Amino acid sequence: LRVSEQDVQRSAGPLDERRLEVLRLLAAGETTKSISVKLAYSERTIKTVIRDLQNELSARSRAHAVAEAMRQGLIT
Repeated sequence: LRVSEQDVQRSAGPLDERRLEVLRLLAAGETTKSISVKLAYSERTIKTVIRDLQNELSARSRAHAVAEAMRQGLIT
């Protein structure tokens, strides 16, 4: 799964490149810990980003957030 420049331009709202990257990594099946290592953020920060993404996408879970982001065309 890749986040293209068009995906970033199409995204309405506060989803910045970092949040899109977290979504992409979640979609690839990465854990919170592995995402934190890959992006050089603390696990707590990644958990907060995921929680915020779930709220912004009205998602009940991480998987639901990924599905909703795909449905909205934010990630492919």
